[in-house]
Amino acid sequence: MLANLLRVNLLILEFIPAFSSIICHQCTVWSGNGYSRSTTEENSCQNFNNQCLTEFFCVRKEDPIIPSAGYKTYKSDCWMQPSVQISPTDAVQIESGRCYNVTDASVPPKQWKYCFCSHKNYCNSDRESMVSFFSAIALLSMF
Repeated sequence: MLANLLRVNLLILEFIPAFSSIICHQCTVWSGNGYSRSTTEENSCQNFNNQCLTEFFCVRKEDPIIPSAGYKTYKSDCWMQPSVQISPTDAVQIESGRCYNVTDASVPPKQWKYCFCSHKNYCNSDRESMVSFFSAIALLSMF
């Protein structure tokens, strides 16, 4: 009986996230000119059910493609470790609220911008700007 109760408690604990866990937005989107996106293609960043759970950081990765492309892609995701490899030979401990330039070993080297946060759920999304936008529309519709 006690063994069964212990098994049930352990099973329940497996599905309860740790208190230090945060929910991150998980999606990919682009911005800028020069990319012709299909009108039927869903923008995964407009769906806040696209999420992940981490005990470390939420991250927003910016890929500038190439400077002449005129657009950038962004990927919001979970980061599952306390450090980031910013170059082939250098890793740093991540600080919440800070962005890092990440360079690979290709020739010429490619560079991304990774921005990390851990202060609240969905901190790597544009959810606040969406709320502000809809609040402004609601306020304007009153007049």
